[in-house]
Amino acid sequence: MLGMSARAGKCAFGETACLTAIRSRKAKLVLVSSDASENSKKRFRDSCLSGNVPLLLTGEPIDAATGKPGRRFIAILDESFARAVEGAYAGEAQNTGGRSHE
Repeated sequence: MLGMSARAGKCAFGETACLTAIRSRKAKLVLVSSDASENSKKRFRDSCLSGNVPLLLTGEPIDAATGKPGRRFIAILDESFARAVEGAYAGEAQNTGGRSHE
C-alpha cells in the first residue's frame, strides 16, 4: 500500500518535505524508519504531536516499500491511503503520537 501511495504522488519524502507537510497540515500520517537518528525521531515526534498528525515508528527500513532507497521519512498526504497504510503497519509499528485514524 505504501508503494501505491508513492506511485500515486500522495507522499512527501525526506525530512524537510515531511516537516513542511506536517506544518502546513497536509500530512495525514508520518512514517519514520527504524534507522533514523534519535534526534530526528524526537523532532518528528514533537512536530506530529503539535500538528495532531499520527506518527508511526516502523520496526524496519521503509525505503524498500516505496522503491526509493535511502528514505527514512515519509508523509502520506491522502486520508484514505493513510488509513490503509496505518492498517498495514498495525502490528509492526509503534504509534507514538498525534491522533489515530478511526
